[in-house]
Amino acid sequence: MRIKQTILDYQQRYPHADVQDHVKRFFQISFGPSHAHKPSDEMLRQYLDKELEFMVAYPQTPDVFHIGGRFYRVSLTNIKSGVLTKEKLIHMFKESMHIPIDHQAGIQSFKSHLDAFIELIETDELPFLLEKTLDTLSAYLEQGLTPVHHSKAYKTHHHPHYRLIHEAVLKKEGLI
Repeated sequence: MRIKQTILDYQQRYPHADVQDHVKRFFQISFGPSHAHKPSDEMLRQYLDKELEFMVAYPQTPDVFHIGGRFYRVSLTNIKSGVLTKEKLIHMFKESMHIPIDHQAGIQSFKSHLDAFIELIETDELPFLLEKTLDTLSAYLEQGLTPVHHSKAYKTHHHPHYRLIHEAVLKKEGLI
């Protein structure tokens, strides 16, 4: 029941979220930022600087948003407002990348979220067509569980600018 409610809440907060955006969130909940391939500090800084330069804030996005599981999306607005420095956010992100993830538990988590998502579509609680969604999910799963980007509609309307941070790191920093 809780998984279904978080999916519904997410869709309400981000009405332009597509199937791809939910899959992205399910992946993040289940595997965190561990897929990021250990980039250098310089690479992370350059990417962050570029993103901050073009960032547009979306008012419905909280500064720290619990997406489910043990992960939070920490908005880059925290840098613009002075709550965090670029260096601190980069450090927190890297620390989160190095927290071990139980891959089997991640797969089970992803599957549980996907099952709940499909059930919500079957009961018309989400605005997606079942057959089209099943085709999209089937194509995604054929490629394996891999991270995806936000959909174009999501990027256009919701301006996602955040870093995925583990709850233990946020607690250590006193941010939750």
